[in-house]
Amino acid sequence: MREMLQHGANEMILRHERGNLKKKELDATLHMWYITESELRTKVTKIYDIAYEQRCFETKI
Repeated sequence: MREMLQHGANEMILRHERGNLKKKELDATLHMWYITESELRTKVTKIYDIAYEQRCFETKI
């Protein structure tokens, strides 16, 4: 999902650079991307925190 959102943001930047998208529209899109990316990053961090707490990444030799 993150890759799809990043691709969409990059596409909007290209459209703005080509003159097909107003700055205000680009800013609104990138703001939504930033909020979504931050939420996803927070969720992933919580998952990793739980996994580390449960010692899921320890290797037994």
